[in-house]
Amino acid sequence: MQDVDGEFHNIWTRFVVAIDYGTTFSCVAYVAVPGDYNGEYESARRRRDRISIIDDWPGDPEKQSFTSARTLNKETPTDIWYFDPTINDMGSDYGSQSSDDVANDQDMEGADDRSQQERTDDLNEPKPLEDEKSFGRRLPNNVCFGYKVQDALRFPGSLSSGRRANEPISRMKLMLHNDITTREVRRELRPILNDLKRQKPRIIERHEDVIADSLTCLLGHTKCQLRKRDDFRDGSQVEFVLCIPPAWQPKARRQMQEAMAVAIRRSGLGDTRDKTVDNLFYVPEPEAAAEFVLAEHGEIMADDVFLVLDAGCGTVDQGIYRVSGTEPLRLAVEEGQPTGRLCGSSYLNENMRKLAMTRLEGERGSLQEKNSTTLRGLIESHVIRDFETRTKRQFDPDNDDEIMSVFEPVLNDVTSLLEEQIRLCADKNKHIDKVVLIGGFAESRALRKAVRSKLQELENPYGHIQLIIREDGISSTAVATGAVMRALNKTDGPKRQSMSSYGIKRDEAWRRNWVAHQKQKKFATRDRLDGIVYIKNTIDWRKSWVCVEVLYVSDSSTESNYQVTHKKNKGSCERAGRIEVDMYFLKEQGMVELIQPPKGRGHDHYQVDFDIIIEVNGRNLSFTAQYPCAKDDKPTQALDLMEGSRAYTCIAAGFVPGTM
Repeated sequence: MQDVDGEFHNIWTRFVVAIDYGTTFSCVAYVAVPGDYNGEYESARRRRDRISIIDDWPGDPEKQSFTSARTLNKETPTDIWYFDPTINDMGSDYGSQSSDDVANDQDMEGADDRSQQERTDDLNEPKPLEDEKSFGRRLPNNVCFGYKVQDALRFPGSLSSGRRANEPISRMKLMLHNDITTREVRRELRPILNDLKRQKPRIIERHEDVIADSLTCLLGHTKCQLRKRDDFRDGSQVEFVLCIPPAWQPKARRQMQEAMAVAIRRSGLGDTRDKTVDNLFYVPEPEAAAEFVLAEHGEIMADDVFLVLDAGCGTVDQGIYRVSGTEPLRLAVEEGQPTGRLCGSSYLNENMRKLAMTRLEGERGSLQEKNSTTLRGLIESHVIRDFETRTKRQFDPDNDDEIMSVFEPVLNDVTSLLEEQIRLCADKNKHIDKVVLIGGFAESRALRKAVRSKLQELENPYGHIQLIIREDGISSTAVATGAVMRALNKTDGPKRQSMSSYGIKRDEAWRRNWVAHQKQKKFATRDRLDGIVYIKNTIDWRKSWVCVEVLYVSDSSTESNYQVTHKKNKGSCERAGRIEVDMYFLKEQGMVELIQPPKGRGHDHYQVDFDIIIEVNGRNLSFTAQYPCAKDDKPTQALDLMEGSRAYTCIAAGFVPGTM
């Protein structure tokens, strides 16, 4: 098979896979390039032309269409359902996925063993980033994902159960954004997720598992398509790109990173190393959209300042960018900070549900008795389904005042975000030349009309601003496509500056003049072996001579010498990785001598001194136990790498998104 350059496509081909994991819809874009490809010297348009979009999603209603003009959907709903086939009447058998789309038993081999790893750390310490049970979980058999969820809701009896654990889950991405704007959504999700955790056996171990499960379905189908289209093979190199909201903090990015690691392991698309994603690349959604706009729109000229309004289903994000003054055109400067609001098209559905519930409440009893289901089930299977597939895109604000009450609050939020950004730019004596409206919500006639009207209203104080809208229906794939383009050329990204700190837990000999030790004096204890006073909380010394070293990460803690459970660390740090090294060979080979402490100050013991080496390589971090130690700050030739002495963790979440 040949790649885009006509060269032989073999195992050394590099796949760049970008995931736009949306609040309500998700899209996957990819490119297959030679392993030594460098996109720095290629134009944005040329990079865009290489990229393909994953489609043929399970349950896609377009696959049932027999019209010659049918077009498969380029995105899939980010919905998941852990249904109970003995309760949920869905009219047919809805298995988790086809055998092609989900990892088989061979892919899962060893998962249960890995989940039983013994823990040696104090129960009061922070939980690790990669929870052992969560990482080793299998994808439940009763999972329904994407269009299959929407298809199942056609049957009124599908929501006949009163148990929260049997309800479909949507907008779970917002769980990662711990903010007042997402509080209501998180409150609605909590009882469903808690019920799933209480099931026997447990369906999920922690709330973030639903994200890992949906990503598993997403990547499983992607792998299936790559095998069919581009001869993807086991061992092919894969670089993953994640599109993220600009408001996400490093902790949210780490949680998404963990979910990705689980999905990669299950699906077999790419590899994980020490339960982490290798060199994951993050791109802010507005920046990815801007990359796409620059290549796609001939109306964008040199030195233009344009605002990207990415109107999705969950959020509407914006970013303002200045274009370079020379060819080929590049994004030269980001004007201001990208921002976003929860005012996407899914909130139209919320308003429609409220309107339908109000209108039909008086008929609840007769409707439920007649259809043997709940009022909510009827609304989902009839009202919302029709609203989603027909009314939402085609609604004209001039035609129906009642439906306008559904649209008006959301449209007002979008246009106020737009006005706020234009005003902020004007306050800095900067003029926005163009507004580019993209995203799935951009296909709404009502939104287009509202944005156009707002720009006309603002023309008098701020001057003319041109509105650019794509008419060919590919706006929904812009972010994923732009993310691949950005990954192919990582130059001119943000300055490399970490937003998180990494440190190793250890025992420290008491230092009277250290402020941190003075504050923790009550925790000082004398070691029973060497008789030295320590502030302890690190190594579990056991007869097997196994040394455990733990790496921690924090977005706020920077002061050393405090215990893990001290208020300066508690609640703000997480375990990022660990190494376990058996040092017994040193005793067997006579490389260490027995130490006899002064009388009354300890016991005979062995002491092994070694270095912990931390190295940053790209967006990965390795930490290694090295023996013997360096002498007088001079490097020493270490022994062959001891088994278990090196571990890796991905630190991409700790950098500004887009960092090379």
